[in-house]
Amino acid sequence: MGLFFSPRFIEPSAVQNETDVHRFDPEILEHKLPTFLFGIWLCGALFRTILKDEKISYTALLFIGICLGLLGDSIHSVTDFTSNLRKICPVLLIRVFTPVLIFNVAYEMGPHMFWKSCCQVALLSVPGFLLSCALTAVLAVKVFNYSWNWQFGFLFGAIMSSTDPIMSVAAQKNTGISKHLILLVAAEGVFNDATSVIVVELIKMMSSNATNWAEWCRMSGIVSVTVLGLFIDTKTYSPGIEAFLVRLLAVVILSPLLSHVGYGFNWRWGAFIVWSGMRGIFTLIIALAAFQEEHIATDAKNKMFLHVAAVVLITMCINSTTVKKLANILGLNEISASKRMAMYSAVQHIRESQFNTLAILKMDRFLADANWPMVENAAIIEDPYETTENNVKSEELFPQYGFTLCPDCQKEVPNLPSPQEIEDMMEEARLRILKAQKTSYWRQYNNGMLSRKATRILVNTSEICMVKVGKFMDIKDVGQYWEAKDIFVVLKQQLQCWMYNIKEQHVEPSEVKILKMIHRLVHSEDFEFATYILTLMNTFPLILDFIPPLYRLYEEELQLLNYSFLVLYILEALLKVLALRKAYILQHWNKLDIFIVLTGITEVILAHIAPSYNTAVLLIKIMRIFRYFRLLRALRHSKIVISKLVYILNKQINKRLSFGYEITKGFVIGEEFVKNLIDQISDQKIISQKLQTIIEIHKQDAMKELGLLERDYPELATSVNTRQAIWTVQKNALETLKILTSGGFIDHREGAKLEKSIADHVTFDYGDTICVEGQMPNGIRLILSGLVKLHGSNPVFGHRKDSKMGGGNIPFSDYRGSGAILGDINCLTQQPMEVTITCETLVKVWFISINALNEAFLEFPSLEHKLWLSVGIRIAANTLKKNIAYQSWTYNKICSWIAKAYVEDLDINQKFDIDGNIEDLVLIYGSVEDCQRQVVYYAPCIIPKLSHQIQATANITKILIVPSVAKKDIESSANEQIDSATCLQHSAARRKGKYSRSHIRVAPSDNLTVPRVSVSCRQEGQKVICGNQRTEATTK
Repeated sequence: MGLFFSPRFIEPSAVQNETDVHRFDPEILEHKLPTFLFGIWLCGALFRTILKDEKISYTALLFIGICLGLLGDSIHSVTDFTSNLRKICPVLLIRVFTPVLIFNVAYEMGPHMFWKSCCQVALLSVPGFLLSCALTAVLAVKVFNYSWNWQFGFLFGAIMSSTDPIMSVAAQKNTGISKHLILLVAAEGVFNDATSVIVVELIKMMSSNATNWAEWCRMSGIVSVTVLGLFIDTKTYSPGIEAFLVRLLAVVILSPLLSHVGYGFNWRWGAFIVWSGMRGIFTLIIALAAFQEEHIATDAKNKMFLHVAAVVLITMCINSTTVKKLANILGLNEISASKRMAMYSAVQHIRESQFNTLAILKMDRFLADANWPMVENAAIIEDPYETTENNVKSEELFPQYGFTLCPDCQKEVPNLPSPQEIEDMMEEARLRILKAQKTSYWRQYNNGMLSRKATRILVNTSEICMVKVGKFMDIKDVGQYWEAKDIFVVLKQQLQCWMYNIKEQHVEPSEVKILKMIHRLVHSEDFEFATYILTLMNTFPLILDFIPPLYRLYEEELQLLNYSFLVLYILEALLKVLALRKAYILQHWNKLDIFIVLTGITEVILAHIAPSYNTAVLLIKIMRIFRYFRLLRALRHSKIVISKLVYILNKQINKRLSFGYEITKGFVIGEEFVKNLIDQISDQKIISQKLQTIIEIHKQDAMKELGLLERDYPELATSVNTRQAIWTVQKNALETLKILTSGGFIDHREGAKLEKSIADHVTFDYGDTICVEGQMPNGIRLILSGLVKLHGSNPVFGHRKDSKMGGGNIPFSDYRGSGAILGDINCLTQQPMEVTITCETLVKVWFISINALNEAFLEFPSLEHKLWLSVGIRIAANTLKKNIAYQSWTYNKICSWIAKAYVEDLDINQKFDIDGNIEDLVLIYGSVEDCQRQVVYYAPCIIPKLSHQIQATANITKILIVPSVAKKDIESSANEQIDSATCLQHSAARRKGKYSRSHIRVAPSDNLTVPRVSVSCRQEGQKVICGNQRTEATTK
């Protein structure tokens, strides 16, 4: 765009000639320019991709364009390139380039913030723009000594009042300014441009057809602008500064209205909006388009373009470079103490992680000769807010470390934050929770658990809650999507009430043989189809009755057909009366049939008695009315239509409910995700407790609504869960296939076995109690369908940490749905139930009694270890999800990570060494103590990697060990050799065809070394392997 500042471009002859070409040529773009134009687009896209991370200002690009234009006037080789640019019509720039630029700005606007600020945007972009345009026109006509008329003055004002949203937003990035203010400036610029185009086109239309608008309106502004001109000194007026003064005056006039709508308004926002309203590309394009007007003098065009160019250069050089400084002076980018605390805590967490990583790497034998001081200097993380103990008090950053010494007992009493500090921290935590919820929704979308529409609704709802102070997102905010209380439900109920009368009772057939046959006939599908065909055949005579020429031609035939159909209708009614007896009159459709039959009989009677009386004229009119009553017979077709409408409405309602179920389930998963992050969101115990309570209440409300939906529409929940499960299984299978393909393990493994369990199918009704808190477990239950509520004390996992600290039992409440396992840990540890389980819906479970479980343990000792492994994987997955290092992992990825894990059983006071073969160590039951640091860990938790030896402190202690990658590879290789050695031998023998599978003998050689997984499992595995070998060796 800087090319158009060159002197050659504003040369009158060149402008006039190019204007004539574009004005009278039906095509805006010449035939040889499309390739050149698309080349510019391609270069622009290429440079945008390459330089997207570089900070290059628009001002520098503008000066590059100016230099290119100047070179085109002096260097012949550049002239050919610049001449094509000069031939581009400004109308083409407005219609082709401008929409793309404006779309980029509009695309980044948040819809919820825009709709809340739409009143402010409308005030600034329409009344504010027109006010700025009018004031600029007054200055141009009455203050400047240019002898401009009012039309040209308003044209100049419309051009000067337009702002460039792209430059305005680009200058405000990374300044710390509120998003609301940035959106207000960007939206005002976008709508200003649209208003500017409309006003310029209107002025051009009025200037082409000159009329006395002032005389027609009976008003004039001569006196007012004359008085205004007396107060303004034209000699001391600086060109270019008038645009800012006019804009400032317009904002001041509209400020009382702006302060009462949207997000509010103050003088700081007003000053920033005035200064950030920069003129740029769009202003130049409109100015260039004004050159196409032939009735405007060339001198006036040059003066107008000179003013426009001066204002554009001033705003690009001065305003764009001083926006950040102005924001600092006005205090618009001040960082609150809560944000500083959040950033400081994040930086400290990263530094602690780096310290732990360096401590582990320094013990690596391969990195012993590394330059560790250089590594530490390279890993230094600076705080972006430059928060230190000097500019922020330590009590604000670490309020938990503040203590006051009691003068009486000389004990340190912890300082509690003030109510205002609690309110500020609560608001900051609320924003973090909403951001975490958005992250959870996007992850569910990427994992296939949410559709695109559901994700968009949940994300938009969370963004709407972010702008409301103190507002948390709850199930009521999305309740409109699962509540089936709309016009579809009402219409369906009315149609069903008309089609199927609720008062209809089942009528037993009569004992009379003939009546029993009639009853069977009336309730058959053939009879119903016959009535439909009868109604359809009667439709054609009805149409002919209302076509006068055909009616007069076939009057006798139509009368005969009318009598015939009436007899059939009477016969149908008689058969239904004999079959239904008193219940016949209770059905709405039968009432319509009775009315049709009565009107038909009345019509026949009147038609036969009409010739006997002299009142023929009146009877003819009555007959015509009864002829219209015949149309009611066509309403019998609506019975088929209504049934189809009911089907369509039911489908729409189910689709809406399915969508609401999906949203509610996504909301519940988001609440569970946020609940695991509360410790990272807030380090204040009082804030964390409040957040836990709020999240738990919202989660329980959502789970209750989810259960009610499953109770009322079980097939709906099944379909949604099936669809999600299918997608998840397919995706998991693809990921597994990729892993197997990359590792070379895609060969089919033989010898798979199916395990059978002794189970009973148990059904519980709504309100039934499955088990009570404190009673001993009687078995394990797997929920197949339905919803149960768990309420009681918080699970202790083999320790009494809360009781030791004097806190007592913490109340616990939760909901469980299909696929959940109940009572597994209690059966394994022989501990009483800690919760009471009641049914919220009809529940179906698979039950395994504890006696059958104990018998299975005796017969298959490895089964107990497998159950502990299943419990450990479930507990470890939830525990790892809470750790910040695994929060970006999906649940399936975490399960894949711990798939090779095994459970180790520790007796009380037994020690366990942690070596380099262990990647992660999760305490799933009991408690342990770090032998070096004397720190006690309670289940469930992750044992830090800095620990080298732990000691069990509980009667039952279970730890889940995730081996390192090298150890996993050794185990996999060993297991493959054990499991597939015989299979390879059988395959080789079958390929050679020497002998069949049953004649192969295997030598009892078992010298293969298998890494220790568990003593009991290894021994059991050896027994099974040896047993299989002996059995196979003796098979003939």
